[in-house]
Amino acid sequence: MDKQKGGKRTLGERGVRMNALSAAMMLAAILTFAVLIGTTRGSITGYHDMREATERYIDCLQDTMVFQESSDYLTSECRHFVVTGDVAHAVNFVEETETTRRREKAIEDFLQAEISYGYLNRALNYSNDLIEVECHAMRLAAQAFDVAPEALPERIRSVVLTDEELAMSAEDMRALATDMVFGEAYIQVKANIRENVEKSIEVLVEERRVVQVASSEHLNGLLNRQFALSCALMVMMALIVLSIRILIMRPIERFVKSIRNQERMNPEGAYETRFLACSYNEMFDKNTRSTEALSYTATHDSLTGLYNRTAYDAARREVDEATICALIVDIDNFKGFNDNYGHDMGDRVLRKVAGQLKASFRSDDFISRIGGDEFSVIMKNADSKIRDIVLRKVRTAAERLKNPEDGMPPVTLSVGIAFGDRENPVGDIFKDADTALYRVKKNGRNGCEIY
Repeated sequence: MDKQKGGKRTLGERGVRMNALSAAMMLAAILTFAVLIGTTRGSITGYHDMREATERYIDCLQDTMVFQESSDYLTSECRHFVVTGDVAHAVNFVEETETTRRREKAIEDFLQAEISYGYLNRALNYSNDLIEVECHAMRLAAQAFDVAPEALPERIRSVVLTDEELAMSAEDMRALATDMVFGEAYIQVKANIRENVEKSIEVLVEERRVVQVASSEHLNGLLNRQFALSCALMVMMALIVLSIRILIMRPIERFVKSIRNQERMNPEGAYETRFLACSYNEMFDKNTRSTEALSYTATHDSLTGLYNRTAYDAARREVDEATICALIVDIDNFKGFNDNYGHDMGDRVLRKVAGQLKASFRSDDFISRIGGDEFSVIMKNADSKIRDIVLRKVRTAAERLKNPEDGMPPVTLSVGIAFGDRENPVGDIFKDADTALYRVKKNGRNGCEIY
């Protein structure tokens, strides 16, 4: 508290000297500041120009996205009709090509923006070529599904089938139509469309970069002028600026860096900045503790302290199955502990099994409780070469649980194991481990099996 008061007195003393100096140099400062205002207005104009260029870029980028969405929509409606024969999809298809026309409108907006549109125009040509193929495929599908011609839109009804196509069976017609819109040739054209859309985006990005560089250079020149004028003001107001720099600006800059780096602030400078830093540090520490607590609660089981199902599911998505060993562990007849000894004993059993698993496996193995009495162990960098080591770990844990020395009832485990390099996998590694667990249970429980 005394230090804070001392800081406040220092601020007051320096403030008085700053006021005296500013009164002596007020006239010169006003003249210099007037020029600085003119330069600042130029910077604002440059900023607005850059913002308008950015908005034009965003509009064009949205046009490319609309184009791609329209192309994908046509593909989706065509394929749905070919597969189902539902006329509604054909109607939607023709409405998009003849009425909604999002692709063409996107091209028009692109041209109005005066930005290179060659790639997008090429994508439109590919898309138009596909429309002919899609209409032909839908006409074949309509014939195969025996859809009445009058129920079809004119665009599709007007497609003329060859004599060879008309001679096909309904099944062959559907197969041909399906191949036309699902085959490699169709997919390749779709890839060409997407590639040209992506290239048009690259052109947009490059053109935006050129505009931004030019605007940045202009703004940089204005900012240099502002800097020169600021230096003149600093010479005239050296004492004031020096005090502000030492007591306010430098601490604030470091505070901003601390905030960006998400770290505590070092209290320094004037009383107000020190007070700000201390208040921030208090909130930062409180928030850090709250975040850590929430993160732990969200990923850990409150009873056993192991990872919970949410963390397990996340780990399943992230691990490389080829380099791990997965174990699914189930407590045999766990319901009996609750029924015979009470739920408190059941909780103690769960905690004991969790502790034994942690003691038996490596510290970097991912151990979690994934169900009421079901656990999982994910061993990283583990293949079938260490199967004997894994079996020994499992048997050691099982033996200690089966022959307790703490007065608790015996516990037996059923364990299913699968390695990433296993032979003849049926499902993913976790499903195969679960299959191995099922075999153990089927054979009377209290055992371990490797898939």
